[in-house]
Amino acid sequence: MKRFTVLLATAVAALLSGCGGNTCDRIDAAQKRFFGSSNQCSYTSGSSTVTVRTNQASLSSCNAALAKCTTADLQVLDGYTKCIEAAPACTAGNEKAAADAFTACIGQLITVSGTSITSKLSTECGAGFQ
Repeated sequence: MKRFTVLLATAVAALLSGCGGNTCDRIDAAQKRFFGSSNQCSYTSGSSTVTVRTNQASLSSCNAALAKCTTADLQVLDGYTKCIEAAPACTAGNEKAAADAFTACIGQLITVSGTSITSKLSTECGAGFQ
């Protein structure tokens, strides 16, 4: 069986999860609701498994990153936050809908063109989340 892991979703979740402040608190709360007591959400479709994961970043790291974000960056982050807040929680029997919604939210933060992935955040803001 092939295993397809949405690594980009993992990376973005790791960068944004566990943050403080208004934007960071909202992202953290939405991701805790989405993942519950787990750190991943998976489903199998045919011979592929799709997995989205989260990881905790520090409060100070998130706040430091936000300090480097432009107004446009904050609008991008707000769109992502609203999307995650609206995504269905990853619960038994609902994994596909949840993981697909979470993956779609990642589209708020990046542009994918072929094999190229580009952040919609400014370099300064995006680098602060690493």
